[in-house]
Amino acid sequence: MLETESASFLQVLHAVSDVSSEYLEIVDRYRGRIEGAIGVGDDQLQTAVRRGIRKANFDTDIKPIFTATARERFAQHPNEFDPKSYLDFAEARLTEYVKNRNRILSAAGKASL
Repeated sequence: MLETESASFLQVLHAVSDVSSEYLEIVDRYRGRIEGAIGVGDDQLQTAVRRGIRKANFDTDIKPIFTATARERFAQHPNEFDPKSYLDFAEARLTEYVKNRNRILSAAGKASL
């Protein structure tokens, strides 16, 4: 009965962080600290989609990626002061992350424009 009823409304998966150790290490390397970051594996996300989840929130993942990217850029280019330099760098990494999430969730190319 639940499976039939669940098809009639949007199911949302909250707190589905899969914070990459790569980005946590970058934050640590440049004197930051993100404690308690754990993740949900790709296989678990794919299972959730098969079970009816239609929306997933990844804000927790995006914050450490942006933080790591900005800290790394500031450390490697201390004389740069134009925000565009680190925002472009962060945008490229975040775009890569979102494309990968869409692929994992079988959502790539399915957005209605």
